[in-house]
Amino acid sequence: MRGLGSRDVVVLSTFFRDQEQGRGVTPREVAQVLSRASPVPVWSCWTIYLPFGVVGGYMLDPRKVGEQGARLLDLTWRGVLPAERLHPSASGGYYADYRVLRRFGLELHQWPADTRVVGRPPSFYERHRPVLLGAGAVVLLLLGVIVLLAAALRAKNRTLTQRRQMEKLQEEIRAVQEETIDLLGEAIEGRSRETANHVRRVAETAAFLGRGLGLPEQEVLLLRRVAPLHDVGKIAVPDAILCKPGRLDPQEFEQVKRHAALGEELLSRSPRESLSAAAIIAGQHHERWDGAGYPRGLREEEIHLYGRIVAVADVFDALANRRCYKEAWPISRVVESFRDERGRQFDPLLVDLLLEGMEEVLSIQARFPDR
Repeated sequence: MRGLGSRDVVVLSTFFRDQEQGRGVTPREVAQVLSRASPVPVWSCWTIYLPFGVVGGYMLDPRKVGEQGARLLDLTWRGVLPAERLHPSASGGYYADYRVLRRFGLELHQWPADTRVVGRPPSFYERHRPVLLGAGAVVLLLLGVIVLLAAALRAKNRTLTQRRQMEKLQEEIRAVQEETIDLLGEAIEGRSRETANHVRRVAETAAFLGRGLGLPEQEVLLLRRVAPLHDVGKIAVPDAILCKPGRLDPQEFEQVKRHAALGEELLSRSPRESLSAAAIIAGQHHERWDGAGYPRGLREEEIHLYGRIVAVADVFDALANRRCYKEAWPISRVVESFRDERGRQFDPLLVDLLLEGMEEVLSIQARFPDR
């Protein structure tokens, strides 16, 4: 088998005995020995060889085949003509060993949709379920606190003599809202294996650009507060696509593109100023200055200023830091990319502000490194 070429195919059918040594062998031993020796994937038609090194294929379950055969034999033995016949589809299906697929560079999306995969590592959610559930409980608790504090505020408003207490409660509510937004942004980015500091860097960079444009400080603070929610729509994108360590195929990219519209729809349900601003950012931070972006194909100043600002901050951070599908780019390459995309993907004025303030932008990167 070691002499096989890349165009050869190996199918393991049935093998129970080593004739030269006169001994029986187990399915595990057969599959492991042959798969280790073979330079190409070993396919099989029996599930007993999973997961011992075969790649899979259309496989039958011997137990199910045996049970079906026993029923037919019992009917025949009792002189009853069986109304059924042995059909592979009744006891078989497509199987694949995830580790063998990775070993030979095979793509699971090329297999039938109903393929059962064995050996797949647990998803981010499965590995961190207790933490995520705990974070969800904390968010719910914080929302409960917000409701309680809001109720307390309504009561305190009835009397002017307690104005100081009312102002303190208002400040606490703002703090809780900001913490809730940060927690939600961190949880969403964590699903795609990006660190919590990604949303912090994007928020700080967006605030820096807004301040450079001369926006009022209140708008700068609003921009920094809601920028972490720019990718909230990713909550509807499957983990297998978010965490894919390579280029997405067209169908997968279309699923990812939906996150912009989904995020805008989710956030626009609230009449609050902060969430209305967050909805604009979520829906427009993938639009392009030249009109080639998504989801609406807006161009130039049709794109809200908040969306243009966060687009620059988000792409800079994505290029300058490692992602599951790429390594971090050198800063010189990032700068060259923004010069090339000035007036194409990005607002020219914002690109100029970014490049002129590169020292401050890199300082933000240093203050919030990936962990």
